[in-house]
Amino acid sequence: MIITRKLLDAENSTQIVADHSLDLALIVLGFTILILIAAWRWRAVIFREWMMSFNGGAHLAAAPPPPPGLKNAALQLLPSSTYTAEVARDTKDCAICLAEFSDGDLTRALPQCGHLFHVICVDKWLKSHSSCPSCRQLVTVFSNSSATAASQKA
Repeated sequence: MIITRKLLDAENSTQIVADHSLDLALIVLGFTILILIAAWRWRAVIFREWMMSFNGGAHLAAAPPPPPGLKNAALQLLPSSTYTAEVARDTKDCAICLAEFSDGDLTRALPQCGHLFHVICVDKWLKSHSSCPSCRQLVTVFSNSSATAASQKA
């Protein structure tokens, strides 16, 4: 009886040790996964700091913000005309609303690039942007007597 009891105790202790070693392995695996996830997330931060150490980070600096849109007074100085098929240019539709021009539409050609748009479309665009919607060239408005830039150039 003593011998069988010792054998049973030996089997139970082996089973208990085996159960604890499985728990320990799962805990170590979990911590390892957490460390790998944290390292993966921080790699971009570390890489960015390392790259910024060269040239003071000038090559990674953000681009300057675009100039603000035009004011209503500047928009009124831009020329507008009524669209007719006889004097139609290469442009047959407005690049902003994608509708075709029809006779009698009020249109506006931007002075620097000559792109043609509906007045309503391009005015709404130019109130929040200072460049052509098609080619992104800055729009500059000239008054009759002196040249005034409606958009600020950097």
